[in-house]
Amino acid sequence: MLKSNGITSPHKRHQSSSSMSSTTNTAYRDLVRSLFGSIFVLIIILTTIIPSTNASHQELLHSHDKMSSLNGMHIAHPRSAQLCHCAPSNNPVVFKKPLAICSKSPMTGFYRDGFCRTSTADFGNHAVAGVVSEEFLDFTASQGNDLRPAGLSGGCKWCLCTSRWFEAFQAYKDGRISKEAVPKVDLHATEDSALKKVDMDVFKQFAVEGQTNGA
Repeated sequence: MLKSNGITSPHKRHQSSSSMSSTTNTAYRDLVRSLFGSIFVLIIILTTIIPSTNASHQELLHSHDKMSSLNGMHIAHPRSAQLCHCAPSNNPVVFKKPLAICSKSPMTGFYRDGFCRTSTADFGNHAVAGVVSEEFLDFTASQGNDLRPAGLSGGCKWCLCTSRWFEAFQAYKDGRISKEAVPKVDLHATEDSALKKVDMDVFKQFAVEGQTNGA
């Protein structure tokens, strides 16, 4: 009987190597399948989340555009005002007296409480208590800011954006509208934050009767 000399034959070494290679390939294929499976699941999740996020964003922009068309830069719904964590300013009227009410019919103001009070959340600074005319409503509509859908007509009082009022004043200075088209200003109901953009002397030129001296 022949005894083994302890040396593995080349044929057996080849079989062992082939077996190890086969095992490695199988493990590699399993890893690749697992990786591609994870990527596929991730793609499914992303294609589900992204359209939903974009839709919500578009709805938010659409809602903001609708609000902007009603009152210059922004109109706050009473509930949204309550949810705002920015406290309203305690700024007084331009005459340094307590702010008087502007109008409750139609209900106006950034906080929809009848007062032209603002806060850091009011980017449009709805501080000017204006008395609008039909000519002003025509003018502001031509500028893309139609206030009539909000219920306004000539003679109504409304908390206007300071920049919107100043836009009408500049149009008068340029001869594009008459002086009567620039809204009269109820200084007792106009918050003094409006003075950051418009001089008091300019406001006095358009003050409602009897208010030019702070009476």
